[in-house]
Amino acid sequence: VGCPPRTSLLPELPEVAVLDLMMPGMNGIAVMEKLSDTSPDTAALALSAYLSPEPIEAFLNAGGKGFLLKTCSFEELTQAID
Repeated sequence: VGCPPRTSLLPELPEVAVLDLMMPGMNGIAVMEKLSDTSPDTAALALSAYLSPEPIEAFLNAGGKGFLLKTCSFEELTQAID
């Protein structure tokens, strides 16, 4: 089950969030929409096993900053975060 962001439990708001685009429950798009409201300065990346343009576009339109396939290397992930 996907979990909504619980920023009230965090001592500080995150600088970066890495979200599963298609997680069950609350998907990465819904989390991004909430994150945009609660923590607009948080940069969010989506990870997915699927290269479907519609959810990627929806994530970016909700305020996401980037997208990577789950098969990306550790180096690609760290470069995207930087």
